[in-house]
Amino acid sequence: MIDQELSLCSELLLATRAQRTAIVSGDVLRLAQLVSRAEETIRKVRDIEVSIAELAGRFAIESGGERCNDPEAAMAALVASLEEASRAELGKSKSRIAGLLSDIAAANAVNAGLLGDALSYIDNIVRLIASADEDNSIYSRLGILDRKASSAAVDDTA
Repeated sequence: MIDQELSLCSELLLATRAQRTAIVSGDVLRLAQLVSRAEETIRKVRDIEVSIAELAGRFAIESGGERCNDPEAAMAALVASLEEASRAELGKSKSRIAGLLSDIAAANAVNAGLLGDALSYIDNIVRLIASADEDNSIYSRLGILDRKASSAAVDDTA
């Protein structure tokens, strides 16, 4: 299960990094597909985490005879029961997952900044259009389409 989680975290990092390219190129459809893929991957990771917690809970019942209400304690007991080599491998996998999660957080921060810049750019363009011809503009000062002015503009062209 840990290997699956590691693989899914790698997949999530790839999808997150690919979002940057879609944002920069303005490919909204590709960005939506990548976000959907990332959300599905996150759901799979959460499912694995739930499965691991359930496994630790079953281990606590089997080894102690009673249900453990603390998932972290159950997990600690499960890890402690492993052989030294298995614990070491688990620790390495856990470190790799933590590194991937750190990289994902950094990539998400870059993507958020790029999206913020893109939205600011669009907002500024709309404001410039609105202020270019205030009397006859179909945009209000706030950059919202003025329905009366747009209707008048359509009537003038008809």
